[in-house]
Amino acid sequence: MYAFLSFLVKLLSVVVSLVVVGVTYIKWSHQYWSRRNIPFLPPSVPFGNLQSPLKKTYSIGFHIKNIYDEARRRGLKHCGLYFFASPVYLLVDLEYLKNVMVRDFQHFVDRGMYYNEKSDPISAHLFAIGGNRWKNLRTKLTPTFTSGKLKTMFPTLIECVGLLLNAMEKESVQIDVKELLGRFTTDIIGSCAFGLDCNTIQDEDSPFRIYGKKVFTSTRLRMLKMTLASSFPTLGRLLGIRQVSSDISDFFTKIVKDTIEYREKNNFTRPDFMQLLIDLKKENENYTLSIDEVVAQSFIFFLAGFETSSTTMTFTLYELAKNEEIQEKLRDEIFTVLDKHNGEITYEGVAEMKYLNQVIDESLRKYPPIPFITRTCVKDYNIPDTDAVLEKGRRVLVPILGVHHDEEYYPDPHRFDPDRFNEENKRARNQYSYIPFGEGPRTCIGMRFGLMQTKVGLVALLRKYRFTVNPKTRDPLKMSSRSFILTADGGICVVIAGLTNYFHNCYQYWTNKGVATITPRFPWGNANTFLPQGLVIGTLSKKFYDEFKQKGLKFGGVYILTRPNLVLVDPEYIKDVINKDFNSFGERGVYHNAKDDSLSVNLFTMDYQEWRNLRIKLTSTFTSGKIKIMFQSVVRCSDYMVQALKTSLGEDLDIKEVASRFSIDVIGSCIFGIECNSFQSPDAEFPRMGKRIFDFDSWRSFKVIFSMTHPRLSRYLGVTVNNHDVQLFFRRIVKDTVTAREGNGVTRADFLQILMNMRKSTNLTLDEIAAQAFVFFTGGFESTSLTITSALYELAKNPEMQDKLRAEILDKCGGEEMTYESLSEMKYLAQVLEETLRKYPPVPTLTRRCTKDYTLRGTDVVVEKGTQVYVSILGMHRDPEYYPDPEKFDPERFNDDNKKSRLSFTYLPFGDGPRNCIGLLEKFRNHSTEQKLAGVRFGAMQTKIGIATIVKNFRVSVCPKTKPIEFNPYSFLLKTFNKVYLKAERVS
Repeated sequence: MYAFLSFLVKLLSVVVSLVVVGVTYIKWSHQYWSRRNIPFLPPSVPFGNLQSPLKKTYSIGFHIKNIYDEARRRGLKHCGLYFFASPVYLLVDLEYLKNVMVRDFQHFVDRGMYYNEKSDPISAHLFAIGGNRWKNLRTKLTPTFTSGKLKTMFPTLIECVGLLLNAMEKESVQIDVKELLGRFTTDIIGSCAFGLDCNTIQDEDSPFRIYGKKVFTSTRLRMLKMTLASSFPTLGRLLGIRQVSSDISDFFTKIVKDTIEYREKNNFTRPDFMQLLIDLKKENENYTLSIDEVVAQSFIFFLAGFETSSTTMTFTLYELAKNEEIQEKLRDEIFTVLDKHNGEITYEGVAEMKYLNQVIDESLRKYPPIPFITRTCVKDYNIPDTDAVLEKGRRVLVPILGVHHDEEYYPDPHRFDPDRFNEENKRARNQYSYIPFGEGPRTCIGMRFGLMQTKVGLVALLRKYRFTVNPKTRDPLKMSSRSFILTADGGICVVIAGLTNYFHNCYQYWTNKGVATITPRFPWGNANTFLPQGLVIGTLSKKFYDEFKQKGLKFGGVYILTRPNLVLVDPEYIKDVINKDFNSFGERGVYHNAKDDSLSVNLFTMDYQEWRNLRIKLTSTFTSGKIKIMFQSVVRCSDYMVQALKTSLGEDLDIKEVASRFSIDVIGSCIFGIECNSFQSPDAEFPRMGKRIFDFDSWRSFKVIFSMTHPRLSRYLGVTVNNHDVQLFFRRIVKDTVTAREGNGVTRADFLQILMNMRKSTNLTLDEIAAQAFVFFTGGFESTSLTITSALYELAKNPEMQDKLRAEILDKCGGEEMTYESLSEMKYLAQVLEETLRKYPPVPTLTRRCTKDYTLRGTDVVVEKGTQVYVSILGMHRDPEYYPDPEKFDPERFNDDNKKSRLSFTYLPFGDGPRNCIGLLEKFRNHSTEQKLAGVRFGAMQTKIGIATIVKNFRVSVCPKTKPIEFNPYSFLLKTFNKVYLKAERVS
């Protein structure tokens, strides 16, 4: 018993002595930086500046970031640290980073990574080895990653993309993108590195996936062993510490040996990384590789390409799911570029995606896969601007994550903002503040390949799916504390839109019919108006027209949300649809809802039979005789306009406001029999409600498009497109006016009176009368004011045309008041009006709905019943084939000779055929006086009177406030967005 106690005392004495010696040695070691007058952060015993491996709370990457942040707070440009007792030199200032990685690279050639070639030959790879051995191997391997070699691997990536998309379709709505993308990159690297089909996307228990994941699965014991081996590499090799476990090493060694044996035995070659290593393995007078070295290089290429790329894609999708506006902007770019490449993902197309580069750059900034890199000083180095010497063998730490999250370089660093990497911001920033792949000669050799597979994977997913964050996913993410790679702890679940497959099937409609199309964007289809940088709604169909025209097509298919729409380009097809075969296209396809919005059921929107019955009865309203009766009312309104302008001579006038008030007065008088007098009372209820009709914001515009593409659902949901206060106002005005006239036996020569007379024979309800009055108000008011505004804007810019028009007006009037007949004789005025309507058609898109299946002439393409057909009036009117130099304002395009020589159905400001605008300009069929008189319909008459009255009495000119016309992005009319300022001077 005594002997045993004596042994325990001696053992305890030895342990205590060893602890005392160890602590003394560590404390002495912790004086290293202070003895060299290099600033340092205070260490603790025994771990130095490391966290305790037994209670780690941060990943090693974030721990080093925290150390960097502390050094920055202390104002240090560099400082010393300790990993256990081993001194480590931390770079803080960007100039110091530049010196170590680039300028003084010859002092820091080695990474200083632990490897054990004897016990663990697979660890002696390009990333770890140093000196001339690294230099020679790097030189030999660099040609693998030229653009030419990457191009040869691109088809392999596309094959893997197909497998990924197939797997996505089988997944549930909620997916762990981290796991799925890990399998995707495993397949790519397995094919490009080993020439093998790993099949991990379809089989998650594939050996490649199992062993690939195992490499990055670390226990605390393994983390402690690797940290000790990295701090004391000689001791680590002496103890036989392995970086890679034997089962992983055996698996990859067998794969490589079997592949080499098969290729050499069968004289088989393949354009991949493995083949390059096999070629290097063969006898060469300059350099040869052993089989172990081939295995090691294949292994590191596999690991680097699989984990870093999948991690980057995972974090990128996570941020895009959180920032849907960025996701939509990126998707918009993807579809725009794919459109130029026939909808295919190509090497060149991916290279064109600038915003995709910005998104990935920002993801790599916020989540660099390798959060820090190391260098080892290979010969004594005089630290610049100090008298300190960094000794040979000292490890140097480059804190990538710390620099990337530094507020000095990246304000609000936790915010995901791809615009940090636009060209302007990149030029303004120090290039060494962004180093996700390192910098200098030892930058990541596979960087370009990794980025390529990352981009291809993101493009393939975003073109088909929308991602949102799943509640299972932590926010903010918690990073794994057991990995040297920056990776999330647990999965990252995102939600893919449940209707994705439905959308995909919808977007195959035109392709299945063999009709050319423009690649749609989920979920808007081709209606990118609602995306950032979207088109003005009114000009959207012009974009379609121009794209199909440039491709030499006569028609093409597009999608508005999910609904297929046909766009006509060739005038002969346009003629067929709106005129010759009108019986198959008798409806406009404009939404109406009798239950919830009675004003929407009008002559413009009605289905065929209701429209036909009402149109026949209303046509008599716009005979020359009826219009003659209204002529004096319009002239009286123009006199009010002249009196108002006389009070504003020499001032900068918003001519759009002037034209709007004139049009309100005319329509109020001729349609409702109401004296609006908007020049004296611009805030009166009638002018105010008239403007409210055309107040479109993004929500109201979306409702209009949704209701047109899903009319039944919209009626079920009670969707209305007219504002509720507008509906109440017009119904009240009509009811009060009708009641007053009928009660007092009053009749007037206006449109409302015609509807009242029809009511007696057709049983029209008050709501039906209000709806027809409403549509004539909207059609006559806004289109007239827009046309007058555009005409005066162009005449102000072209004073010689204005003078020519004024001379004609004065000549035809002969010093007298303007008459109906003199207005009809103003030929140049008609040309000015027609050229204005060419360049600025108020309704830029004409729609028709197919009412029965119809085969396009000369093709086997069947337009199915219910399909919406678009005719881009604006596209046709600005087509240089029909109107050379289309942006030029030139009324001579519409002299008699030019009109005769121009192809029919290329001038359609008010449509054509049976459903052309009832109240506006009818085409002159011949030149007899009687026909000319009949041709001056109501809308043309009030527009001509408005233009002629102003030009006769005033000289309009541009002023410093005159700006180019911009169009309202949410209006379906070609409506000016900005004020149109002109100056008016009295003509003597």
